[in-house]
Amino acid sequence: YTALAKFDKAEKYYKQALSILESLQDKWAINQAYFYLGVNAIWKGDYSKTIEYMNISVDGFRKIGDLRELGICLNNLQRVYYYLSDYKNALIINEEYFLVAKKTNDNYAISSALYNYLEIYLATGDYEKAKYYGFESYEVSYENEIWFVYCLSNIGLGVLHLEEGHIDKALEYLETAKNVDNENALWGKFPLFLQNYIVFLYSYLAKTYIKQITQLEYDNKKKKQLLQKIKKTIKIAIAKCKKWTNSYGIALRTKANYY
Repeated sequence: YTALAKFDKAEKYYKQALSILESLQDKWAINQAYFYLGVNAIWKGDYSKTIEYMNISVDGFRKIGDLRELGICLNNLQRVYYYLSDYKNALIINEEYFLVAKKTNDNYAISSALYNYLEIYLATGDYEKAKYYGFESYEVSYENEIWFVYCLSNIGLGVLHLEEGHIDKALEYLETAKNVDNENALWGKFPLFLQNYIVFLYSYLAKTYIKQITQLEYDNKKKKQLLQKIKKTIKIAIAKCKKWTNSYGIALRTKANYY
């Protein structure tokens, strides 16, 4: 139900499961139940609940000593601080996540933590660090065929180049990410429930097309074609982001920029 964006129903079942697990005194499963409650809350946009549930899960897995599950929880905990623009705490938590990823030699987690650095440093305006970590994430994810993170790293590098005014380079990365997303829909390169994390791609694609049309010279025919492309991409962005609180705002702002 979380993946279907039916968050209240999902929470109901998670809490029922938690009650059963507490009666069984299954500590590992209790921590995982709190983790899923946290994921449900972050997708819903209830950040205070996310922090509450994820901290319980983080503390529980740290006590048990399950580094893999600890890393997964830390990754989601840093994300909620990123959404809150609390980049200081996001960075602190991501540093622990990165250390755990390296301890467990988990390439997925390593590439994911590197991507998180890209996002955080991009948001704080440190483009050199963002670029460094972005390329690191890009390389690790590509070499190990971690297509979800590879898609994210292409989006992040595309947004970075967009911010720097490198429109052609931005489109190169963003359209690569779009191709990965399209291939995933056909071949299942990564779980479909993860797609809510990449739907913001289409908003940035539209933003880049808008920049393209305002900065470059076009004849009327090409301008008309690009305007149609922008309109179509914005329509896709709105449709894909509408049920996901964390991505819907950028889609609406991009639509406003179009008009």
